[in-house]
Amino acid sequence: MCLKDKIYNISTYLEVFTAYTDIFFCEAENPQTKENIKLKIDHSLRVFKNAQKIAKSLNLDNKSLFVAELAGLFHDIGRFEQFTRYNTFKDDDSLYHGKLGEDVLKKERFLSNLEENIQKIVFDAVYNHGLIRIERNNEASLLYSKIVRDADKIDIFRIVAKYYKSSGPRNIALEYGLKDDPYISDTVMQKFKDKNLVDKLELRTLNDFKAMQLAWIFDLNFEFTKEYIQKKAYLDAVLDSITATDQKETLKLLISQSM
Repeated sequence: MCLKDKIYNISTYLEVFTAYTDIFFCEAENPQTKENIKLKIDHSLRVFKNAQKIAKSLNLDNKSLFVAELAGLFHDIGRFEQFTRYNTFKDDDSLYHGKLGEDVLKKERFLSNLEENIQKIVFDAVYNHGLIRIERNNEASLLYSKIVRDADKIDIFRIVAKYYKSSGPRNIALEYGLKDDPYISDTVMQKFKDKNLVDKLELRTLNDFKAMQLAWIFDLNFEFTKEYIQKKAYLDAVLDSITATDQKETLKLLISQSM
C-alpha cells in the first residue's frame, strides 16, 4: 500500500480516535464518568457514519468522502477533555467544545500526515458544528461543515426522540434543567414562525427546549437528512411529547410546510 492510500484510509484515524478516547474511558474514576465518556464515543461513531451516508448521497469522490468521514469522526473530540476538566458537557458552564476540539486536534497532531488544506477543512468543520450558525464560511470547508452539522443533528434527534418516548425517570441534564410548564414562550414561538433557530439563552420552559430542537429543521442542508429524519419519525416523537396543546398544532403545521 502506498503512503497516499494509507493516509486516505479512514481506518487509520478510527484507530487514532479509539486510542485517544480509551485513555479518558480507562482513567475515569467512577461508573457515571465512564458512562458519560462512552456516550460521547458512541455518538461520535454514529455521527461519523451519518456523515459517510450524507457524503455518499452527494456522490462525492473518494477523497471528499474521506474528509467528510474525518470531520464527522472528530467533530466532538473536544468533549472528552471538556468533561474531564469541567465535569460537564454544557458549554455555558465550561467553554465551547468545538473550539476545544480544534485545539485538541492541533495539539495532538492527529491530522499532521494530511495536506494542510484537509487539516484546515476539518478544523473549520469541527469548530462550526455546534454553533447556532456557521461562522467560518470558507468556500473550501463550507460543504463539510454542513455535512457534519446535519450528521450531528440526525443523531441528536435519535437520542431525544428515544428519550421522549421513554416512560423512565426524567433526565434533568438532558432537559437542560427546565420546568415542564405547559406553554411555549412568545419569543421562541415567534422564532419558529420566522423559521429561525432558537438560542439556548432564550429558553424558559421544557416546551421551549423541544421547540428549539424542532427548529433545527430550518438548518438542515441535505435532502438525505430530511428524508432520514422523516422516515425515522423523530419529529413526531418530539411533537407528541409537547404539552402546550394549541401551540403544538401550530408547530406541526409549520413543520409540514417546511419538510
